[in-house]
Amino acid sequence: MKIKVRIAEEKDVERVAALYEKLHDYLETHENHPRWKRGIYPTKANAEEGFEKGLLYVAEADGKLAGSVIYLREQGEAYNQVKWPEEIPGDNVYVIHVLAVHPDFFRMGVGTALLEYACNMG
Repeated sequence: MKIKVRIAEEKDVERVAALYEKLHDYLETHENHPRWKRGIYPTKANAEEGFEKGLLYVAEADGKLAGSVIYLREQGEAYNQVKWPEEIPGDNVYVIHVLAVHPDFFRMGVGTALLEYACNMG
């Protein structure tokens, strides 16, 4: 299975919102490690905002939406309070905001592909 990561297009916002709903369905019947809550986080509004700012990316496999991520360029205040092992200029930092993998694609390398894409962006 080949996974392709790309910046989202406007048509992808609805697909990502549907992915979030599918994940909420899954998390209601399984352990909810990220503690996401339907209607609160993540929502279609998160996908729309990510798209509008040019920060929403999607992963496709076999012609289907397999996952998505929003990469933020700015670090929140909490990041400034951490003693990092290495000082990296802010323009070389991406913060993973919403990383979502469709349950049908769990353990198939989709999350890894989304993270590796971020590593190659800078």
